[in-house]
Parts: sequence; structure tokens; C-alpha cells
Amino acid sequence: MVRYLPNGRSVLPGPRTAAHNDVAHDIRKKARTHMTERITVKDLTLEEKAS
Repeated sequence: MVRYLPNGRSVLPGPRTAAHNDVAHDIRKKARTHMTERITVKDLTLEEKAS
């Protein structure tokens, strides 16, 4: 059973919850920033080709 907190973190039941949630949150955050970087790079190259 996974519960979600208002700030978007998921909470897994168990003693290792806090450590695991921090790790999972960092991984998700890195993945998000990585995706946005790739998207912006792609958009820039498309704009350069268009101009």
C-alpha cells in the first residue's frame, strides 16, 4: 500500500520508510530535471532550424 503526501512524496509502510522515501524522491527529482533539460535542448535545436 502506497500513500501519497501533499508534497508529492509516496509513503511506504515500514521502518525504512524515511530513508527510502528520501532516496526515491531524489531519484524522481533528478529524473524530472534531466527530462526537462533534454526537452529544452530539443526545443532550442528545433527553433534554430526554423530560423
